[in-house]
Amino acid sequence: MTKANQSGRDADPRRTIPLNSQAWRKLRASVLDREPLCRHCAARGITTVATDVDHISGNPSDNSMGNLQSLCHECHSLKTARDHGKKVYLGCDLNGMPLDPSHPWYRPSDAVLASQQAIERQKSRATGGTRPAASPSFNADC
Repeated sequence: MTKANQSGRDADPRRTIPLNSQAWRKLRASVLDREPLCRHCAARGITTVATDVDHISGNPSDNSMGNLQSLCHECHSLKTARDHGKKVYLGCDLNGMPLDPSHPWYRPSDAVLASQQAIERQKSRATGGTRPAASPSFNADC
């Protein structure tokens, strides 16, 4: 398949190793052998077999081992969507709470922020709102 006839991920001109090549299959197998579990799931305390190899930087021309990570298909799809500017989140736990720490539900509301600011103002007033005294300066010419 020539570059002009390529489609999808292989059409990316930055890709130095075509995904259907023997070189990519060997590199992919090496990464999955080195790290058989999904890195993103493991960070959340979940054990999931990795099925995909991801370019951490998003640059498909950097095939160094430091730029490749093993992910499950779900995590790879979510990361790729985020890399392309889409707002995507992980699912929910059994209680319906989002699993993704970057989900908007985990951001403090305006009411919580206002409450935190009011507490800080009260603390400042309780201490007199004064700054610690500066150390005395000495004039060496005296």
